Amino acid sequence: MKLALVLTGHIRTFEQNFHLFKDNILEMYDTDVYMDIWDTYGFWDDGSSFKETEKVDTRKIESLFFNKTFKNVCNNLVWLNVEDYDDFKQGFIEEAKKYDKTKIWYSRPENVISMWRKRKNVFDMVNFENRWNKAYDRVILTRPDIKLYDVPHFSDNMQICNSYTTIDGYADIFFSGSLEQINKMVEMYDHFEETIKDDVTFCGHQLVKWWINKNKIPFDIVNYNIELYNTEKGYCKK
Repeated sequence: MKLALVLTGHIRTFEQNFHLFKDNILEMYDTDVYMDIWDTYGFWDDGSSFKETEKVDTRKIESLFFNKTFKNVCNNLVWLNVEDYDDFKQGFIEEAKKYDKTKIWYSRPENVISMWRKRKNVFDMVNFENRWNKAYDRVILTRPDIKLYDVPHFSDNMQICNSYTTIDGYADIFFSGSLEQINKMVEMYDHFEETIKDDVTFCGHQLVKWWINKNKIPFDIVNYNIELYNTEKGYCKK
């Protein structure tokens, strides 16, 4: 099976989590990895959407994939794109003002916009490679800052992992499906303003539920053992 693993956003704890991606995906499937990331680690901070952190050293990322001591992993990284977060930060803040924050006490719209912008961006390259050089049987779209303890299994439907806590919606951290299904998911980025007309709360979980139902994407909910580590100590831990 030919698989595309797509990782986007702030890498945060990726270097610590890499061995789990290696054990449960890279060594289990014929995998190409695409990373579209920001230039800072961007650890979660309760007081700010945009905590300033040190710059990412891309040589460390590349060294993980080109470590010849790892069986079947060398050269898996086919695309690594890094963008300066400061070039986009103010734009995300301005775009977020369109959405009613009085309804949202547990989500930061600017971060949701940032996440899906990255996801939409990387698929230009995934689709190009699929068309000319590859033929992907399956695509996994997720984040670099997760710990994945299970080997993913597949079905004809798109899969959403809901082991991560959700609030009135579907989790937005892990998707697995055909290239067509995942392309349809990332198209959501171009349709955010429709949430105003559809009266959808601009929260990542509710957006996923809204978009799947709006487009009638067939899906299954799976319960992989996944932990989100958006700080070095775990999920939202100082």
